[in-house]
Amino acid sequence: MSAGSAGGYSISAQTFNAQIAGIDTYWGFGDAAIVHHIDFITKTCMDTAIQWQPNDNNNGTADKANPWISSKLYAVLNGVNNYSTNAYNSVAHGVDASAGGILQLLPTALQDCMVQKRQLLESKYSVSGLLISSNSFAWADMGKLWLPNEVELYGAQIWSHVYSNSNAIQYPLFAGVAGCKGRLKTNSISSRVSWWLATTLSGASTHACLLLSTGVASNTPCSSSSIYAPLCFRIG
Repeated sequence: MSAGSAGGYSISAQTFNAQIAGIDTYWGFGDAAIVHHIDFITKTCMDTAIQWQPNDNNNGTADKANPWISSKLYAVLNGVNNYSTNAYNSVAHGVDASAGGILQLLPTALQDCMVQKRQLLESKYSVSGLLISSNSFAWADMGKLWLPNEVELYGAQIWSHVYSNSNAIQYPLFAGVAGCKGRLKTNSISSRVSWWLATTLSGASTHACLLLSTGVASNTPCSSSSIYAPLCFRIG
């Protein structure tokens, strides 16, 4: 990854070792059948911690009901502008990263091989107030750079809502005893780090899910500035 800027963050150059998380894990699934694919997740996280949202709000917006697609982290990773105040109480969501994100700092040859990850994603938005639990789900593209949900990582739903994991399958990379060890990640400048998932906490309107540096499933306020992210991408 080249050095540069992404959504207001200064990003250092970094080299990653990407592991195969699963081969054809979701082949044939989806509203339109998902093609043959290989999903990769890096062993390490980026050296820069990135907020899930600019504030402690894990709901979506009227434009994008899925919290992940309306998040700041999604925009910074994929280099898009999803900034919106078209949400309950006009709270700001997302960020304008259209000048370039993490995706655009990766080698062009790799970018050209990536495809969107199609997933059944939670919807968490209401015009009448903040929701503490997701109220629906819908198929959507979650980016060329994405993060796993709880079932994909742990093999079980823990802190998130069932709508967050409805068609999810645990990646072989994270299954069994060896998989437990594989969940733990560092970055290149420190020891173990905590890293975000793409799902929100069920029972609250403020938190997103993550894996703690200790290997424990947990959650934290969306505006936390000390949580990291690996690079997750699909070749298809």
